[in-house]
Amino acid sequence: MINKLNEIASTKYNNYNDILKLVEETTELNEVLIKFINKNTLNKNDLADEIADVEIMLNRIKFRLNIDEKVLHRKHFKIKRQLERLK
Repeated sequence: MINKLNEIASTKYNNYNDILKLVEETTELNEVLIKFINKNTLNKNDLADEIADVEIMLNRIKFRLNIDEKVLHRKHFKIKRQLERLK
């Protein structure tokens, strides 16, 4: 389903639009997280919605720039590095 969305969106929007949308979505996620830090209140539905929005846009950027494999490789590297640090 996400691939179909990415294919359709790539014909309607350009890199600039998608990057702006990603910035918007990450800002909204930040707002939910800052509210949790400052007021110790967490709406899990809001958090889940914002994480989903950010993940959708990250997937679109990876698709558009053809960097999915590169990101996966770097993610594995960084997880391995964190595991080493936690020993």
